[in-house]
Amino acid sequence: QAPTINCVQSFSASSNNIINWQSPADPGGNFIAYHIYTSIDPSAPFTLLTTINNITINIFNHVIPGGIVGDQCYYIVTEYN
Repeated sequence: QAPTINCVQSFSASSNNIINWQSPADPGGNFIAYHIYTSIDPSAPFTLLTTINNITINIFNHVIPGGIVGDQCYYIVTEYN
């Protein structure tokens, strides 16, 4: 099951977005990684932003390249064994 993104906080002064999500349950201990993808347009191709290998981490600081904070779209995929 994919995690639910709870909040994306945008900070234009520091050119970053903080993504916070609800971690899914993993009673069988099969979690491998979260894969976070981003795009500036929901109809454009998404690119892999980062991979997080710890299920207890549920926050990521996306520093925007070029220092320009604008519209960003995100989705998170959970990889299980």
